[in-house]
Amino acid sequence: MAPALKTSPTDLTQLATGNGGTFPRDRVIQVIAGERQVTAHGTREMPVWCQRFAPTGSGATAAASIYARRQLERLATYIESVQRAPRP
Repeated sequence: MAPALKTSPTDLTQLATGNGGTFPRDRVIQVIAGERQVTAHGTREMPVWCQRFAPTGSGATAAASIYARRQLERLATYIESVQRAPRP
C-alpha cells in the first residue's frame, strides 16, 4: 500500500533519531490518540479515541478512559523498543 500513498509513511524505528536521540513519547501518544493534527493523515472523519474515552469522572466511561490510556502507553513503549541507530 505504501507506494500508493502521496506522503511516505513515517519510519517508526527512527523517531528518536529525528528527535535528537530522545524518543518523543508524549508526541507519539498524542498522535495515536488523535490529540495532535498530522497533515498526512487527512481529515478526522473517523472518531478519535481521546474523544470516545474522555474521562467523565466516574463509571464505565472513566474505566474505559483508563484502559485506553494504558493501551496508548503500551503502544508507545513498543514503538520505543523498536528504535534503531541512525542510518549511515
